[in-house]
Amino acid sequence: MTMPYLNVTKAVLANANKVKVRALLLDVPAQSQEQLLARWRAEASLSRAKFCIALRAVGLLSDTSAIEAAKGVWPEAFSYALAEIGMDIIEAQIIWGAATIIMRNDPLLEAMRIQVGLTEEQVDAMFGWTQPQQQEGTENV
Repeated sequence: MTMPYLNVTKAVLANANKVKVRALLLDVPAQSQEQLLARWRAEASLSRAKFCIALRAVGLLSDTSAIEAAKGVWPEAFSYALAEIGMDIIEAQIIWGAATIIMRNDPLLEAMRIQVGLTEEQVDAMFGWTQPQQQEGTENV
């Protein structure tokens, strides 16, 4: 069952209106925020083009590699992460070439994140998540 506030959050994120996301989450207890983040991570996605732009922005792909990767060409920078998850390189290249959407919780992405030393929060930010700020006089429960 999808929680109503998750649908609202997804719609807001899809429109890149992060101010509303922060406002929506300010009154959610800390445990619920963690659950919401876990659900969001399970459903968050980017188009391959936006994902390649994000990888270029954090320095994981060069300009040329980002352009080629957006066209479906396998980025050599991805190869080192395959050993971490035991995925066959040919299978991974086929999946990448056919992919139009990149999921936040994809095992290859998680292996790459660990391999290059990105935090979960950095990857979340690439996919559009912003940590809600606490209002003055409130605290997480």
